[in-house]
Amino acid sequence: MRAFLKKDLICACLIASFAGFSHQVFNIVFPVYILDIGGTNAMTGSMMAGLTIATIVTRALFGSLIDEWGRKKTLLLGSILFTVNTFAYYLVKDLTGLFILRICNGISQGIFFPVPPTVVSDNVSGEDLSDALGIFGICSSLPVAFAPTLGLWVYKRYGADTLFMLTTVTALFAVGLAMCITDRYVPQKARFTLKEKMDIKQIVEVSAILPSVIYMFMYFGYSSITNFVTPYGMEKGIADISLFFTVNTLTAILARLLAGRVAKVLGIVSTIYLGIGASVVSAVMIAFMDSFILMLLASVLLGIGITFVVQLTQVHVLDHADEHRKGVANTTWMLLGDLGTGAGSMIWGYVSTSFGYLATYLLSAAAMGISYLIGRAKWEKG
Repeated sequence: MRAFLKKDLICACLIASFAGFSHQVFNIVFPVYILDIGGTNAMTGSMMAGLTIATIVTRALFGSLIDEWGRKKTLLLGSILFTVNTFAYYLVKDLTGLFILRICNGISQGIFFPVPPTVVSDNVSGEDLSDALGIFGICSSLPVAFAPTLGLWVYKRYGADTLFMLTTVTALFAVGLAMCITDRYVPQKARFTLKEKMDIKQIVEVSAILPSVIYMFMYFGYSSITNFVTPYGMEKGIADISLFFTVNTLTAILARLLAGRVAKVLGIVSTIYLGIGASVVSAVMIAFMDSFILMLLASVLLGIGITFVVQLTQVHVLDHADEHRKGVANTTWMLLGDLGTGAGSMIWGYVSTSFGYLATYLLSAAAMGISYLIGRAKWEKG
């Protein structure tokens, strides 16, 4: 346990919490704010798409900065850009300006968010890395639990300007914590030209591709649940369907603490397969759920399954990457996860509209199952 009490690990976890608060508040409150100032749902969707595309492109092009500049310099750059971006929402009130800010937000997130878990991997390695990333993941998940409720309360009671100042303050805490981190990583002296940076070998870490593809297919299937389980539950007449996400979040927090311990017994690869299996069963249960109890069981299974896969594929990526490629490796993992989520949000919307929710969740279970087949076909033993 002492290994997890290092200053840099604590700072990285707190950065995830403070920055995550600002990020989650905007995810939930921003669509409401756009409507209140005369915008439309279509505008909100366009802004979200712009943010996602900007994040993906930035991660692809600038992921190497984490390795080339060093963790602390990139972390400071990203956190400062993120904070300035957050404060700019206080100053900009027109829809065009807000659209531009969402694009800038995607750029700042693309630089900032991959760095803290890379810092964690610099301080902890081997079997302890899973436990360390589990604690980091819990700190990242906490804002998901309370930020939306608190953000909406502040927005409705005190208005948008107060909310934007609050998110700026929490972002500033992340900058201060970034300054406290000691960069244990020593960058290589070599510098790459712009042409070399655009080479696919610089953008993507080869050793990270397999676990990242597994992560991508899992999140492709998982996005059908996060986006549509509430209306599906309401259609089925299941009372308190909103509890699905509460139970799922609480289970995921517990699973983050258990994933490393289970992996020490079964091995990382076998535990990832276990997580895939639990997620597939959960998706099938959701497809046929007709009671509150079945909904809760599916929520628990999904919390365990998706957490095991997410946490341990990231552990595999960071543990197998060369020291001077960890930043790119982690960016590769996040990039493919974003692609899976983005593609899923579009495709499952079409599937659910055209073929119904039953087909949607059976197909999402099949998509998750593909990740198991890919792993079995390609993964080397151990």
